[in-house]
Amino acid sequence: RKTTTIVLEADRQKFVQLLKSALEK
Repeated sequence: RKTTTIVLEADRQKFVQLLKSALEK
């Protein structure tokens, strides 16, 4: 179960970075 949380955490950070880069354009 903890591994899934870590994966979700990484996925969310990727998503946040994508959003930030999209907003900066």
